[in-house]
Amino acid sequence: MAYAKGAAIVPSMQTKQSDGLFSFGTRTLPAMQRPLFDAPVPQTLAALFGHGLVDVEIADSEIVRLSGLSVHRGLARRWKDQWAGLRSP
Repeated sequence: MAYAKGAAIVPSMQTKQSDGLFSFGTRTLPAMQRPLFDAPVPQTLAALFGHGLVDVEIADSEIVRLSGLSVHRGLARRWKDQWAGLRSP
């Protein structure tokens, strides 16, 4: 919420801003979101420019159990690449 101070609009201390969260692969699955965020997260289509895929070996047995995968996809900075995913507000 904002309040007026003179001619300017000043945000209150309770205003929160967020850049959001870019997710792809297993992180977009409700089964993976519940343990992390306590509920499925609202999402919209998004793209991350300048990044490409890499394989990431997962050592945490609980994550392997939840996802069903021992190797997940990760992102690495790569010039001129882009990857599609989901953005959460």
